[in-house]
Amino acid sequence: KQGVEKDEKEEDDYDQLSINDIILAKGDYLFSLFRARYGQKEFNNLLDELIKNNQHKPFSFSEFEASIKNNFNDSVSSEINQWYIKTELPGFLIKDLQTYKVLDGEYTKYQVRFKIANPENIDGIITLNIDLDDKSNSRSFTSDAPEQPDYSQKIFIPAKSAKDIGIIFPTEPTRMNIFTNISENLPNNLIYEFTGFDELKKVAMLDDVNDFPLFNELNNKNEVIVDNEDEGFKYIQETNESYLKTVINKNKKERYKYSGIIVWNPPAEWKSVLRTGFYGKYVRSGMYTKSGDGNRLAQWNANLSTDGYYDVYCNIEKIDVSWDRNRRKPNYNFKIYHNDGIEDIILSDEELEVGWNYMGTFFISPENAKVELTNKSVGKMVFADAIKWVKND
Repeated sequence: KQGVEKDEKEEDDYDQLSINDIILAKGDYLFSLFRARYGQKEFNNLLDELIKNNQHKPFSFSEFEASIKNNFNDSVSSEINQWYIKTELPGFLIKDLQTYKVLDGEYTKYQVRFKIANPENIDGIITLNIDLDDKSNSRSFTSDAPEQPDYSQKIFIPAKSAKDIGIIFPTEPTRMNIFTNISENLPNNLIYEFTGFDELKKVAMLDDVNDFPLFNELNNKNEVIVDNEDEGFKYIQETNESYLKTVINKNKKERYKYSGIIVWNPPAEWKSVLRTGFYGKYVRSGMYTKSGDGNRLAQWNANLSTDGYYDVYCNIEKIDVSWDRNRRKPNYNFKIYHNDGIEDIILSDEELEVGWNYMGTFFISPENAKVELTNKSVGKMVFADAIKWVKND
């Protein structure tokens, strides 16, 4: 009983925010926005000068506004009012992440490149942090100071705009964090692990932030994607809970939709979790549950426009279980519905990659566009995320 109470408490306490956290985050967002717009060094110098001229005494907003006007020939009063009362948030879509080697004369360098869009009606900012070595293996346990990234840049993304971002490094990067600050993105800190820069491309290097045509979706025109956040997704599970416990758990889910991943004791029901490796427009979420005999089911129903041959893919996120004595990695039992029947697909962890995985090509009519996943698995838990149908030309 104590163990169960502990697990429930850890879930309830997961990623809770205080009012102070929100105030600090909004303040940091506003000043980060100014630093990205006017230049970090230039804006910091402005603040230093204001503080120096007003030592041990407060200064008014009008003085701050006048300094902005004198230094940058700009006004921020209307923006401050909007920042204070506006409930809209920016949202960031990230696609076409590439990592490869390029030649700079006789030297090999490392290119990181991706596209990012903010289709919303309010300006946003991202903080880009990149590590050039594996800091997880060299972190000092005697210091409380946060580990500093090898490369950090704040990038201003105006409303209704997109950017093509490229960074060149002399040594190989290992990890990238894109912190989206206050935004519609969940999680708001997106982590990308780089496994290698194997490909050498004979292309022009990009070490800049360029404008790019705005995009509003992540899927291509010939693709239909059903995510676990979409109407076409549902999950089915048997429950032996009492009516009272069902009501209590329903209220908890409405208050706290996303829980943490408890790898040592997965839940005996489907639960929503956040993680960078999941697919999603703004919300990168999936659902997970303890493995069993197939009594719990996830189902994706696609709204296809026409009959045709479709390539079917599943999006997979992997969780490190190397600490587990049994090291039981999950396999996935899918059922793909098509015009000739049902195809049973079993995918082992060894043949799966993080991201989209091809499951086969089938002739499918709109009324048969369905994929199911059961919780039957050799591992401790299974994840349900997104399914993609790609129409063949």
